[in-house]
Amino acid sequence: MQLTRIADENADYFAHLCPEELLYDDSLVKLGVIENEEPISICIVGINDDMAEIRWFYTDPERRMQGGATFLMNETLRILEELSLEGIEVDFDPEDEELEDFLMERDFLVDEDTEMYRVPIEDIYYSEEMDELLYGRRGDTEITSIADPRGDSAIREYLKEYEGSTGLDEELLLDSSRDFSRICLNEDGKMVAGIFFAEVGDKDLRLNYMIGNGSSQVMADLICFVYDELTMMDRTEGDFIFSDRTGVGIAFVEQMTGNDRSVYRVPGHMYAVRMM
Repeated sequence: MQLTRIADENADYFAHLCPEELLYDDSLVKLGVIENEEPISICIVGINDDMAEIRWFYTDPERRMQGGATFLMNETLRILEELSLEGIEVDFDPEDEELEDFLMERDFLVDEDTEMYRVPIEDIYYSEEMDELLYGRRGDTEITSIADPRGDSAIREYLKEYEGSTGLDEELLLDSSRDFSRICLNEDGKMVAGIFFAEVGDKDLRLNYMIGNGSSQVMADLICFVYDELTMMDRTEGDFIFSDRTGVGIAFVEQMTGNDRSVYRVPGHMYAVRMM
């Protein structure tokens, strides 16, 4: 077996083993295993600060149980250890029992994430609480896209100012959808609130972050602005998807919809972590 680094010149060779959006993302580390001149396994890793996250780990079903996955994982761990990272994380589907056993055999701590939620956008947008927010909007809050040069600059300044104290994933923040993510600026051009989405398919939006260090009115104005834009873009038939281990986000959903969080909880999401 041979380990290879996947780059532009050989990416097409592994296209049948991986989603296109990951395979051609230059910000990710991509490793593949070749045997008898055939690609059999692939691992894609994102690195943020001192942690690595396996974004995709897959072996051709016809080539499983032949040692390719073990060889690839061992080599991936060796490379990550050489980078002096603190640890490595994996999110995966609970139905993938083989991966769970595979990770546990390699000293990963595996647990179930019970704080993943899927909320129909219409449950929030057609609620009485949303009507009240729309009625009470102020309208003079400066709101801009993260794609706007001022918005991008304000986000980077925010990250620099609060470096190490927010727990924000800079890559996740900066790579959010330019079409749907918005921030609020104060009179000095600084970010005081923001909603950061990633597109999932044609309808759903994953909520990466909702940030507010300004007034409640500013956050309300931001929510109303996003409401207007999603309505205009006809993007209200999907779901908001988010993970919330602090409970703040789902508490907001409960307030807006009047429904208990158990209605929206996604069962059985799994995650694993191994410290180096």
